[in-house]
Order: sequence, then structure tokens, then C-alpha cells
Amino acid sequence: MARDQISLCSSTYRFRPLFSPSTPSLYNQSYIHSFHRSFNPSTMAKLLVFLALSLLPLLSTATVDAGNPFRLKGRVYCDTCRCGFETSVTKYLAGAKVKVECRDRSSMNLRYTLDAVTDATGTYEMEVKTDHGDQKCECTLVSSPDPECAEPNIGRDRATVILTRNNGMRYDARYANSMGFMKKTELAGCTELVRSYFAEDV
Repeated sequence: MARDQISLCSSTYRFRPLFSPSTPSLYNQSYIHSFHRSFNPSTMAKLLVFLALSLLPLLSTATVDAGNPFRLKGRVYCDTCRCGFETSVTKYLAGAKVKVECRDRSSMNLRYTLDAVTDATGTYEMEVKTDHGDQKCECTLVSSPDPECAEPNIGRDRATVILTRNNGMRYDARYANSMGFMKKTELAGCTELVRSYFAEDV
């Protein structure tokens, strides 16, 4: 009896594989044909051209950034009112000596230095040819050409500068805050001038 039931089940429920390698389904055939039509040689060529054009600007930018030096600029002034900031009677110093120094952030050991002298407008410019992304860079005062205005203005005697492109800044020109010396004796009328600045703030 049990043997007859097994024979009946075998004849009624025959298990067949879902996919036969020798007889691919119509769905598989149509999918393969569609895939080949979508990726014909012409389409692949267009895709490669598109990718090349997309990557070219990035490669060219990286090349330019790696080769162009930084143009570091700043100014040096004489604080004629000894007030700690630039005013309408501030004098910009020609012939002032400055330098930029880059130090290791952890050890603070000096890694790079470059000197410059200001022009007739009190402006200095340096060409820094290397990237200093892993260092702390500062411009500092060295000397003043005017013995009557040679005292470094504490707090304005140095300026931090960013000399790297790793932070997204792609421009070659870099600007440092103005640095200044203080005059031995302030000019006449400075008290009223400084008071007018604070009156405007109020």
C-alpha cells in the first residue's frame, strides 16, 4: 500500500529545474539581446569620451596647483598715533624688512624661511614655491627703516598665513594682515582722531 502511494506521488508531482541550461527561457534571451543592443561599440566609445572629458579638468587643475608658486603679499605701517591699529594718519613704511617662517606643528622646529623688503607703498611680496600644508606659517617683522618708528606693535607684529591648497583654496595669491611699528611720540591731534573712531561705533 505504501509503495503504491509513493508511485502515485512520483507520477503526479514531478520536480523539474527552474532553468535549463540547454533551453534558455524567452525572458533570458530577450534580456541578453537588450543588453548587447544597449552596449554596442558606439555607445561604449561615447561613454569613454565622456569620462575622459570629465576627468581632464581635474587632472589639469592638479597639475597647475602643483606647479604654481604662492604669491604672498602684505603691508607694513607706522602707527603714528600709538593706538594699536591703522588710522587715517597711518604712514606705510618703505624699506621695512619682514620674513615668513613655517614651523612643524608638533615640534615647532623651523622648516622654511624667506625674507622680503617693502616697496615705496609699504607693500612686500614673496614667492613661495612649496606647499606647507602640514606646517604653521607666519609673517613677522624684522626691522624698521625709521628709527623714530621702530617699536613693534605687540599683537600686530606678526600675521598667520595659509600656504597650502589642501584646504580647498586654489588661488595663488595669499594675503597677510598688515603688520606695524609704533612711533615714539604720537602726532598732534591723535587723541581727537581716536575718540572720533569710538564715537562712530557708539
